[in-house]
Amino acid sequence: MLTAVALSGCGGDDLRPDVRYQLIGLLPVSGGACPTPGTAPPLVTGATRLRLTFRDQADRSLRCDTVLSLADTTPYVAVPARTEPVTMYVEYFDEAGRLLARGERADVALIGGATIQVQVQATDAYACPLGTASTARAFHSATPMPNGEVLLLGGLIGAAGGDSTAFAPSAGVFVSSAAELYDPVDRRFYPLTITGVLPRAFHQVLVLGMEGTAIKLLVVGGIGVAGDPSASGNVAALPSGGTGAPWTSVTADVPMMRAGSIALPAEILLYDPGTRTVTRSELVGGPAARLFGTATSPGAGPGQGLAVVGGKNLAGGDDLAHESVRAIDGTSGGAVNGQPRLGATVTALSATEALVWGGDLTALPAAVRAGDRVAMLDSAPTLAAGPTMTAGLNRAYHADARLGTRVVVVGGFTVTAGVIDDAAYTPFVHLVDPITATTTLLDVPGATPTAYPAAVALADGDVLIAGGASPGVCASTLTCPSAQSIRIRRGAGSGMGPTAVATGSPGLARYGHRLTLLPDGSVLVSGGFSPAIEPDKIRALRDAELFAPHGATDDPIADLGLSRVPGDVARTTFGAPLMPCELVGDVVPIGVDAAAD
Repeated sequence: MLTAVALSGCGGDDLRPDVRYQLIGLLPVSGGACPTPGTAPPLVTGATRLRLTFRDQADRSLRCDTVLSLADTTPYVAVPARTEPVTMYVEYFDEAGRLLARGERADVALIGGATIQVQVQATDAYACPLGTASTARAFHSATPMPNGEVLLLGGLIGAAGGDSTAFAPSAGVFVSSAAELYDPVDRRFYPLTITGVLPRAFHQVLVLGMEGTAIKLLVVGGIGVAGDPSASGNVAALPSGGTGAPWTSVTADVPMMRAGSIALPAEILLYDPGTRTVTRSELVGGPAARLFGTATSPGAGPGQGLAVVGGKNLAGGDDLAHESVRAIDGTSGGAVNGQPRLGATVTALSATEALVWGGDLTALPAAVRAGDRVAMLDSAPTLAAGPTMTAGLNRAYHADARLGTRVVVVGGFTVTAGVIDDAAYTPFVHLVDPITATTTLLDVPGATPTAYPAAVALADGDVLIAGGASPGVCASTLTCPSAQSIRIRRGAGSGMGPTAVATGSPGLARYGHRLTLLPDGSVLVSGGFSPAIEPDKIRALRDAELFAPHGATDDPIADLGLSRVPGDVARTTFGAPLMPCELVGDVVPIGVDAAAD
């Protein structure tokens, strides 16, 4: 659908077609891959009307809004104050007021004769962005940055070149140093060169803050390879299965040409958004190098519960130390001993506290602590020990996300007598009170227990859970990637607690992937391992997906407190349109580019 937009100055003067917008439908996965991006308009079955909303880019006020019928012809739409840019929202509704599809574009210039593309996606569904990632990867980092872009770094791949080559998990994988950016405005990936950055996987990249105009990032944890990471056979991780986690570190093996896995020092990255360039340096005095250590969720604000927990130390033993991270420079603020943990999660609770959950390798059930609270992360850390629990509450390689005042803990492997088993942890979801470390089981009807799932808190406070691996099911590939998708709703009203509901299914089953919340409220699904066409093989993915969580009540102007029902314009208390866009000019059929005549 291509429709012209006429723009007017104050008082309705200077009306003329000047800027056109082009609505592009984002397509779902087809045949096991994302289709070639096109410019076809969205096909929204059941939609009867189109709402256009224009907000001032600078002060975020409502510039104007209008509703057009999809059954009729559409006039030009005049947007006032044409010299000032806007954020534009496009919403498709059915006759009952249900939101069926949505798109938005920020910083739209209303002069200059340009064609503005707005990508539209079906709600409660997954679709492909307008381009694939430059490299395949799994168990990588995906870090939302203050400017809205997402940095993808490292990970495991089946081929040294970074493509989606199918491979047998028993052969092991390579470790990558490849980096790229996802731009949420044009929904495309851009390769990024970082000279000297270390190949690693199972790591975290944390936002420390700004250094001038550059974004300062801390790369911490993960696993590397002792030799040439691109050398055939010199893998950084090798599936074990059986009585251990399917993916683990590798010891040196001369006959197999494997140099073995190593723990890596922390690194500092300075990213300049203006030039999309990165300067890398090794961090002296940073958090200790550790295999499979974990850290707070990426994107946590400067000083917000930054902590590094557990893992294997350089000597190969279980690491008891949990460290705080100084947000000013990424150096260690000190360590406090807790339980030996592997495959744990760390959830930021406040600017100075974090919840550590799972992965307790203490052998005796009576001594296991499924969770602890680490505080004073802005200085020397302290640890508030959680209650001693049975081994039945212990899990590893699970996912976590904030749900109001509680933490959602999802999936993972069982941990028995200090050993991580290749067995799914059930029940699938617990809600954890971070103050008391007590848990509540959340019923998730129809869910398949998985390990290596991904979870992210949505803009409205709900939690999205997607993917994972069903352990012990596919013997030849060790793990079965899952395509399940679940939304944990917070609940509303007195006595209504959280509930779990199924969402639209991803087009690709995957595990070892990442979910990243984008500025427009959608979620980027990146990387992961997925089944290959060849029997007994898997592949790392380049194809990404986007999940649109918006509903009819997620109004783009909800924060303004104006009266606007789904599918209608904002109205005054007397029912008149509050800020209507003026409809002017010749009537043109929808789908016709009148300005091209």
